[in-house]
Amino acid sequence: MTTPPSLPLGLDEPVTPASIIEFISSTWPTFANSMTCRAVGEGSAEVSRLVEPHEIRPGRVISGPAQFAIADAAMWFAVIGVVGFSAVPAVTSELSIRFLRPGLGDELHSTARLDSVGAKTFVGSINVWTTDKSRPIAVAQGTYVLPAT
Repeated sequence: MTTPPSLPLGLDEPVTPASIIEFISSTWPTFANSMTCRAVGEGSAEVSRLVEPHEIRPGRVISGPAQFAIADAAMWFAVIGVVGFSAVPAVTSELSIRFLRPGLGDELHSTARLDSVGAKTFVGSINVWTTDKSRPIAVAQGTYVLPAT
């Protein structure tokens, strides 16, 4: 396992939740309104979002696509936290998710941790939860890549 650097590669200052929110708000406003970066650093990120009414399935269960989306966002923010905003073109290479229990509630949270940081490839593990961080409703693993320019 490669240990992520404490500062984003090539940057003098660490990426912060505020800088991620500001960047996303200025470049992708519809996404910014749906996800909030709560923490970023040391190869990890935490994201929260409100669950939209159309994402609720019978039994008040939060849909799988909503859970997948927050897992993907947390992974992307963790990558940005390591390489800075040069990681913006980073794309999901693969992401698999396992649903552990029904997700109930009005808000979703996700934490991503990068397990391996390479020059172009980032592998991470993600937990998704609603009210209790110690009882995830889903776990995911994924890979992000920086495409050749």
